[in-house]
Amino acid sequence: MNTKHFHTLRIVNSNFHKQILPAGYFQSTKMSDIAATKSIPDSSSSQQSATTVETKAEPKKSFREKLRTFAIQLKDDYVEVFWDTYEECKTKPGKATAYLILLSGLGYLAWSTPDEKSFHGELTAYENELDFISPAIRNPTSEEYIHQVKKLKMWGRLRYQSFGFFSIMWKHDESEESGIYKVFCKYTKPRWSEVRERLVDFGAMGKWWILEEKMTDYDINPTEWEKK
Repeated sequence: MNTKHFHTLRIVNSNFHKQILPAGYFQSTKMSDIAATKSIPDSSSSQQSATTVETKAEPKKSFREKLRTFAIQLKDDYVEVFWDTYEECKTKPGKATAYLILLSGLGYLAWSTPDEKSFHGELTAYENELDFISPAIRNPTSEEYIHQVKKLKMWGRLRYQSFGFFSIMWKHDESEESGIYKVFCKYTKPRWSEVRERLVDFGAMGKWWILEEKMTDYDINPTEWEKK
């Protein structure tokens, strides 16, 4: 390209910008971009300032205030549940009565579940009753049951387990005082499928049912006259 053609292109380009674009376009555009960039706030700095304001506006609560707030919320929840239950009972009295009977029954079962101390007390009482009567009139079933339970107790194999609404007395293979591995290993403990074989007594509603059933007519020997 010669010098003449180069000057001609420069003149055409300068005339095109003058006709299409306004004067000072590039300069104004650059200045507006700079202004817009300065006017955009930094999100991180705004969040930090908001956090600072919130922190200053909400002071840290003491333990007593937190406990008071928790107690108020808990009270409101219970009051709301109470009124909802009350309205439900008014609209469906039959259902409410059934639930009340069920809850009362479960409460009585939990309250009257016998403990291990009561079993040993009844066992001792029946044992003394048998000692006061003649061996000739003792019921063999009652005497055998008391004898077996006494042996389990003496060997340390008698166990007690409560399930909340009832409890059981059952027999273990070994004594806890023996300290052998079989007693404490969870893999060698008795299985639930063996409960029926190991069950010694069942306690519910304030008494031990098997002990009471075995000691019925403990002073009557059905084979007394047969031997004579």
